[in-house]
Order: sequence, then structure tokens, then C-alpha cells
Amino acid sequence: MYNIEKAGISPNEICITAPQWVHIASITRKLIIRLPDLSFDGPGMAPFSRDIDNFWFKVSRVALTEPSPFMYVRRLRWTKEILNELDSAGVDVSNMTSKKFLRICNSLEIIETDGLTYLRTFFNQICENLKIVLPNFPLLDEHFNSFFASSESRIQRLIDEGNPYIGDIENFRKVFRQRDGITVSTIHGTKGEEYDTVIGFGLLDGYVPHFNDNNGLENSKKLLYVLASRARKNLHLISERNRNVHKFYAPDGKAPTSHLIDYNFEYSNI
Repeated sequence: MYNIEKAGISPNEICITAPQWVHIASITRKLIIRLPDLSFDGPGMAPFSRDIDNFWFKVSRVALTEPSPFMYVRRLRWTKEILNELDSAGVDVSNMTSKKFLRICNSLEIIETDGLTYLRTFFNQICENLKIVLPNFPLLDEHFNSFFASSESRIQRLIDEGNPYIGDIENFRKVFRQRDGITVSTIHGTKGEEYDTVIGFGLLDGYVPHFNDNNGLENSKKLLYVLASRARKNLHLISERNRNVHKFYAPDGKAPTSHLIDYNFEYSNI
């Protein structure tokens, strides 16, 4: 509320983030109750795998967004990235331009209400148009199988948690629509995004680094870098008290992650 009311930051430009989904799910429910006049784009909004390094995830951005003047430049940029990756994978795209590829995508007419079936059909039709036989391109084939395996697992988990309609195509399309409200996500989930304000919490030893990470100190530096570099204007780093309190070993809960203790910031103690 400080960022919205005092700093003049639009809610669409605020991101709340933490190391793990369990913390995000809990805080989102509390925020919705505490701040009913604000919108939150929280966990569970993406019903399929959001591995931004997966080739087919990149294709899904084009598949799930509709042609419009507002999206044209962004979709053209995505198609250029797709063609570059196809070229790197050994596919002959020498006669294919970004505009031509985008026209092919726009011309596909798929009547399907199940999101994963829609994407599988879309991907297969793209392969047919570009004469791609997936088994002949191991990287693309591996990414294809990985995308659907992780997506099916994610959808089943969300259904088990009480969202039986999460697999509908409309829920898939929502993922790439213009952000609406305050984003709530894991630190990994914000990779590649930018916001005016980023509020990171749960920055505690055992979460950053994760308690069973054998290369924890190095990986926690990388995670904190991802977190800090998402913020354009305001960055809030919170190591809260009273998480995993132990009467003898941790009466105030988990300690802050060691990297934040090492920096000589003038912290606010609440």
C-alpha cells in the first residue's frame, strides 16, 4: 500500500515474490481477503509448464495470443526467437521470415476446448507446415515430451487441489494476456520479467539457499540476483520472523539468508 498510495506505483507494476510456492499460495489468500479492492495475479494461474527455456513454451506464447495491433510487435519478436532456435536445432528456415511464420500461426483454425489438446494440435500443425519430423531433431523432440509431461502433471495437481476446470483453453489463454493487478510469483517464476516494485519475502536460511542444496551458497547468490534485478525502481527484501519457530534452536524462527546478513544495509526492523 505504501508503493500504491505514497510512491504512486501502479498495481500492475508490483510483484510479490518468495522462494517457494507454498509461501506464495498462503500470502495470496491473505492478500485477497485483506485488500479486496485490489486484483492479484497469483499462483495457479498458469495451468501448463512455464519453463521459459523450453522451445515449445515459446511457441505456446504465439499459439495462445490472438492477432491484434497491440500484440503485433511482441508476437513478431517471439516468432523471430522461435526461428532462431529452429535454425540452431538444425531445421532449415532459410526461406521463412518472422512475418511469414506469424501468418502461418494466425491461419491455423483449431476448435478445441481442452488446453493441452489445443497446444498439441497447434504444435503438430506447425511441424507439418515447416516439414519438421520431431524424432529427427532430438532437442525439439525432448522439449516437446518434457513440455507435455510437466504440463499434465501440473494440471492434475491443480485439479486435485480443487480446480477442475484449470485445463480449459480459456485458462491457458489468460497466461499471456496483459497482466492485471499485482503479480504474486516465485522468484524463479519472475525470471525474464520486470516491475517497478518488487517485494521479496521468505529470504531465510533454509529457503535461500534451500536446505538440501549441495551448492547452496552459490545458488542462493544467483537466486537473489534474479530477485533484485527484476525491480526497476523499488526493491524490498524481507526476512520475516517467526517462520519454523523452535523453542530451543530458533526461538524467533529461521534466520535471514546469510548473504543479506553480510551486506551493510540500514535495515528497518519491524
